[in-house]
Amino acid sequence: MAANPAYAGSRGAIGLNYFGRAQWSGIGGAPTTNSISIDGSTLDGRFGLGMQMYHDHIGVYNNNVINFMFSSRVKVSDEGVLSGGIQIGMKNSQINLTNVKNVYDLNDYKFQQNVNEWNPTLGGGVFYNTDKFYLGVSVPNILSSANIYSGVGKTNDYHMFIATGYVFDIDEDIKLKPSTLLKLASGAPAEFDLNANVWYKNMFGIGASLRTGDAYVGMAEVQLTRQ
Repeated sequence: MAANPAYAGSRGAIGLNYFGRAQWSGIGGAPTTNSISIDGSTLDGRFGLGMQMYHDHIGVYNNNVINFMFSSRVKVSDEGVLSGGIQIGMKNSQINLTNVKNVYDLNDYKFQQNVNEWNPTLGGGVFYNTDKFYLGVSVPNILSSANIYSGVGKTNDYHMFIATGYVFDIDEDIKLKPSTLLKLASGAPAEFDLNANVWYKNMFGIGASLRTGDAYVGMAEVQLTRQ
């Protein structure tokens, strides 16, 4: 749901998610991210609602964001559901410039006060799914915000996410689920997440992922109940 607001409510159950990540442990100012989200659907399943709050920190930069998601779901075939979603919210950007150690000019006026800015967020996406297949396309933030302090005309470049996956029945108990996530950002090369998971009795999953040019990932998952 963090990548595509049209996903909100698609599971037909209330979902609560916490995500935390710490990179480059032991290095001062290393990136950290924390996110919590909740989503669900109306009783007839036609509409989905969601909310996400997250905090990003790197160096002297801090971002605090709250987003609200709304999706509308339409059954387009016996098995397929097409969803469209929008995301609106606010982003608070803080730059603690007084913490910067400037060894070149101790009196540089740019580092004499901190920056605290609020900007709106607006995103959208579409999501199609059946019991075995899904395809989603989204732009999480279509607004570009100017940073008056730095004089940079645009600080939020456009990002597009394309995600798809399919479930193959190997036998009655074992399923194979390959999937991919394509990330496109203006001014940067395309990046893929290539994933594959093997599921046993729809309860236990194990798999691996390759992020092009970046990382190898191992994955394990347990679904304790049907919800």
